[in-house]
Amino acid sequence: MKIKKNSLKMLLLLIIAMFVIAIPGISNAAYPTYKQDWEWNYNGAAHYYVVSLTSKYQTAAKEAATNWYKTGYHTNPLYPMTKTSTQTESPIDLYKSNLGVNTYGRTEFYIKGGTKLDLGDNNYGPVKNWLYCKILINESLFDADFSASNTTIRKILIAHEMGHVFGLAHNTSSTSLVMYPYIELIKATQITKDDSAALVQKLKF
Repeated sequence: MKIKKNSLKMLLLLIIAMFVIAIPGISNAAYPTYKQDWEWNYNGAAHYYVVSLTSKYQTAAKEAATNWYKTGYHTNPLYPMTKTSTQTESPIDLYKSNLGVNTYGRTEFYIKGGTKLDLGDNNYGPVKNWLYCKILINESLFDADFSASNTTIRKILIAHEMGHVFGLAHNTSSTSLVMYPYIELIKATQITKDDSAALVQKLKF
C-alpha cells in the first residue's frame, strides 16, 4: 500500500510526537510517584533496601518479604519483594532505630523532597501520594522483650510494618492477624488468609 507524500509527513510527525511524549516517562523511571495502590513498582519488581538492620533482622526482612509475595492463599498482586543494593531503586528503606520504650516498629512515608507525611498516631498506612517510606525497627527494645532465638516474631514484626507500606490498616478483629496492632499479642506465624485478602482488596489487581 502506498502512502501519499503529505500523509507520510503527518505520520512521521505523529511518530516523533509520540516519542517525545514517551521520553519523560523513561527519564523519570528512577524517580516514580509512588502511591498506596502499588504504582510504585520499579521496573516490574518491588525492592527494599537495608540501611542499618543487623543480620538477624535482615534475615527476618527477607522472610517477611517472601511471605507477603507467597501467602499461599490468593492470586497475589505483589511483585517479588527483592532486596536491592541500590537505594534509589527502593521505595522501602529499613532502619535500626530507637523508637522509645513503647514502640517496636514504625513506618513513615515521605514525598518528593524528603517531606514526611503526617498520618497521625494510628500508623494506618499512606493516605496520599508518597515517594518512599522508612520502616524503623527498635531492635534493642525488641531484643530485650523477646527471646533472641524467636525468629518468627521478628519476621511478623517486619511483615506487619510492610503491611502498612502496602496500605493496610491495623486490624483489631483478631490477634491471629499479622495486622493486629500489638506485636506481643499476635498469634500469627505467617501471613494469614484474612491478611492476604485485605491486601488483594486494597491493591485491587
